Amino acid sequence: MKKKLDYEDLRKMKYLSSPSIDANASAAAYVVAEAEESGEFKKHIYGIATALEEGKRKNTARLLTNEEADLPTFSPDGEKLAYLRLGESEFQIWIYDRNTKQHQKLTQMRHGVEQFSWSPDGKKVAFTAPCYREEKEVWMKEMTVSEKKQWEEEKAHAPVVIENLIYKLDDTYGVRENSIRQIGVADVDTGVCEILTDGSMDSYTAVWSPDGKKVGFYGRPYTHVKELKAEMYCYDLTNQKQSRILCDREVEDGEPFLFTPEEEVIFASYEAEKGGVSLKLFLQPLNGNGEKAVSLFPEEEICHGVDSFPVGRTAFGRETPAYQMSKDGEWVYFRAGWKGCEQIYRVAVKGEKRVEVVLEDRMAVHSFCVPVNGKILYTRGDLLTPAELYIAQEESKEQTRLTYSNEWLKEYELCMPEEMWVESYDKQVRIHGFVMKPAGYENGCHYPAVLDIHGGPTCFYAHDFWFEFQMIAAKNMAVVWCDPRGSFGYGAAFAAGAYSWGKESMDDLFAFLDAAIEKGFIDPKRLGVTGGSYGGHMTTRIIGTTKRFRAAVSQRPLVNLATSYGTGDMGFIWAEKEMQTQMENFMYRIEKSPIRNIDRMKTPLLILQGEKDYRCAMEQAEQMFIAMKDRNPEVPVRLVIFPGENHGVTRHGKIHFQIAHLRELTEWFVRFLCEKE
Repeated sequence: MKKKLDYEDLRKMKYLSSPSIDANASAAAYVVAEAEESGEFKKHIYGIATALEEGKRKNTARLLTNEEADLPTFSPDGEKLAYLRLGESEFQIWIYDRNTKQHQKLTQMRHGVEQFSWSPDGKKVAFTAPCYREEKEVWMKEMTVSEKKQWEEEKAHAPVVIENLIYKLDDTYGVRENSIRQIGVADVDTGVCEILTDGSMDSYTAVWSPDGKKVGFYGRPYTHVKELKAEMYCYDLTNQKQSRILCDREVEDGEPFLFTPEEEVIFASYEAEKGGVSLKLFLQPLNGNGEKAVSLFPEEEICHGVDSFPVGRTAFGRETPAYQMSKDGEWVYFRAGWKGCEQIYRVAVKGEKRVEVVLEDRMAVHSFCVPVNGKILYTRGDLLTPAELYIAQEESKEQTRLTYSNEWLKEYELCMPEEMWVESYDKQVRIHGFVMKPAGYENGCHYPAVLDIHGGPTCFYAHDFWFEFQMIAAKNMAVVWCDPRGSFGYGAAFAAGAYSWGKESMDDLFAFLDAAIEKGFIDPKRLGVTGGSYGGHMTTRIIGTTKRFRAAVSQRPLVNLATSYGTGDMGFIWAEKEMQTQMENFMYRIEKSPIRNIDRMKTPLLILQGEKDYRCAMEQAEQMFIAMKDRNPEVPVRLVIFPGENHGVTRHGKIHFQIAHLRELTEWFVRFLCEKE
């Protein structure tokens, strides 16, 4: 008999990320993150040969860095490996020479380096570094441990001055620092560094032109409501001039833009179509003179744009860019979601518009490297396996697994989800999702079940491993999850946001749940519902609308859209264009808020909230808790706050808080669902 999972087993997980492959595709480097006693995750870089016989693949990876390190990237010729390494106070760029086996520190930035990229000739590295305007004279002088301590003490004793509209972000765990990222270039042989940008604006995500004469980056030149809006910039190393790349579309800056060999750039932008949106790639002349950017994508959808926001995965670490240029400049390879899978595709840069599937499977690709010698290196997970490193032949599509990082899971009873497609109540679409029987399932028995609702609502559930679902199943409960309308991964029309925020938004969830119940093993009188972010919003909406659920867990919810104005990092943006006054907008937000139905909420409710959540601020959870205690004192309600954690507590929070979150959620359902009335 195999063991059942326990909450503390989450500490055993090893998380793979940031794969890189050398110039002849013979070796790979990647990052492994593991939880420490402190609760933080520590990363190390490993190397592995990519061409090994079947019986020799396990346990062949070797540790490349004893110190904490991240983002390994081979030079274009494969002779060197650049990476970020934690020194005395900050992460700096280091270079590992594969011939001499020597590690050499390259940068000395005062506050470290965030990101970097190799020049095409491998002689230089462009990088992004956080800087402070008042420290310009010492931007390139790394602090000692004592200097860093003194700097932190001075900062802790200084008041926080706020003058900008967008002064806090969930990513920064609250009030934004007044640092501005800058672009620099370091010479690999001499170690000489130069800052290219002048400190006038936030500049980030450095990339090279194919000829190595230009460095591209994003910049944020605006203030007020447009402060986070990005534009593309180019720095010409020949004449030392910086210019903005004129573009008629709003640029999505989540991934680096690309230079083509023909003095053009390729970037991502959201395109409204078919009532919904897709993140598409566009081609724009580098020196555009009023020319419009052109979409590379054809009208036919064989995937949902680029990087379709998969969730419900046990993962940690920084990933490779979602789209990357082929060596010959003819294709852009990208990962995207389609019908429950996250796969690898490519889109033609020139000629007839076409998108082709490069690698498809019932899987979720986390990261990939553009093909080298006809081979693709990537990390992928599936429903029973956390992400591992693979290599595939692009022509034959043959996949070879290279790493076996979580073999301990073989000792445990994992449950295989059943994939389902269900017709919606209104007969307009088919809803995709999964139902999973509990561990130790016996024929003829009826089990409680938990409906899980993802966030977004633009995210989607991929074929991936999610410890949370397996943990619920280990506690003798079934799990049901699906992608209702508003989710990405099924085409632009399916992703229309009006439906997911409208009064019908629960119908797709209930249609799928009803179909799962029809399988015959779920007890319809013992149902629970949960979800985070938008899923937390929907959880509270549901218990204010129906009494079919015996317990609910609302994670980092949005319950009062009116008071979210000014308390989160997105609330003020959510103003309807047709609203003429702020009062009209305020009343509209109240109308859309689940807390309006507080007097109908008679379902036992657990609220889970990160203290430093600035996406769905803690005041939202507090309002829900107080309202339940005030209006429904007879109903069990519990508020659990995770100190110092933000909106991503279940994904990258400290491991002890991830475990506590999972324990609270699961045991709440055990308490109210696993005992028959």
